[in-house]
Amino acid sequence: MTTIAVKDGIVAADSGLSHGDLIYSGYAKIWRKKDDGSIVGVAGDAGLSAKFQKWAAEGGERPVIGNSEEGSAVIVSSDGKILVVDSHNEPFRPPTAFYALGSGFELAMGAMAAGASAQRAVEIACKYDQGSSKPVKALRLEAKGKP
Repeated sequence: MTTIAVKDGIVAADSGLSHGDLIYSGYAKIWRKKDDGSIVGVAGDAGLSAKFQKWAAEGGERPVIGNSEEGSAVIVSSDGKILVVDSHNEPFRPPTAFYALGSGFELAMGAMAAGASAQRAVEIACKYDQGSSKPVKALRLEAKGKP
C-alpha cells in the first residue's frame, strides 16, 4: 500500500511498490500538476496511479476511481486546500488542516497531530507500517506568482 501525508503545503509519500511478496523502492506516488501547480498523490494499485500521473502531466478531466479499483487520491490545490477522492468519486474536504491516506494513514495522522511535518509523519509510518517503505519523497506547494 502507501502512506501519503499533507501538512503546511507539503505533500510527502513513501516510495515502495509491492507485487506479491516483492517490494520495490523508488516508485513515485506524488506529482505536481503541470497546468496549475497543484500536487496530486495516489494510494492504491499501480493502474490507478498511472491514470493520475498522466492527468498530472497532461491535464483534462480528473480520472474516475472505479468501484473495482482500490485506492484513493489527494489533490492539494495551489492555495493549499486539500481534496480527497475515493472509490465513491465524490470529492470531500477533510475537517483538519492536515491529512493522510493509505495503509499508514493512522500513524501519519497521529504523528502530524503531535507536531510532525508531513515528511516526518511518512517516515514514522514507514517504520511501523508494513505497506510503506523508504525513501520518502516530498513536494512543496510553490508560492503564488512563481513558476
